[in-house]
Amino acid sequence: AYPTPQHDLFPLDRYAMPIGWQGRFSAVLTSLGCAHQCTFCSGSAIRYRKRAVDDVLHELEQLRALGIRNLFFVDYTFTTSKRYLLELCGEMRRRRMGFRWTCFARVDHITDEVLAAMKGAGCDLVQLGVESGDDGILARYSTGFSVAQVREAFAACTRHGPKTLALFLSGPPGEPEDTVTTPA
Repeated sequence: AYPTPQHDLFPLDRYAMPIGWQGRFSAVLTSLGCAHQCTFCSGSAIRYRKRAVDDVLHELEQLRALGIRNLFFVDYTFTTSKRYLLELCGEMRRRRMGFRWTCFARVDHITDEVLAAMKGAGCDLVQLGVESGDDGILARYSTGFSVAQVREAFAACTRHGPKTLALFLSGPPGEPEDTVTTPA
């Protein structure tokens, strides 16, 4: 547990989301560390733990009172705990919080149930860690998912409506030159 950040002390009008959203926004952290062991990422070096849903909801209520309508859940992977995500999104929807938000997600966590809950709670953009379009590279970096799962995650997002942003590694150490996409 940690205290709710004092968002009112930040110059919130000076921050903007680089994805074209208009209006005030703030970042919210629902977890520390990462539960996954992808070898390219340092997130797993921090012990994974979640904040209590009630603590996060308290912070969201404070942000709403400050006129914030846009959020970025900045967890390494917001979708790690399905049970937690469903509880948080369910409460956000029940309380009609009215936020538009984005988060980082793993493709192997994306299901119709998860996306329906996220969209119903105001999720506008899912930033998916695709990492590579090559199954060999995905295995080398211990991502735990495949290119087929990447395709299915994007198809599920298309069905449920959140926009998507794909995040890739490009040319990490040990990647063969023929698998790196080079801009034309």
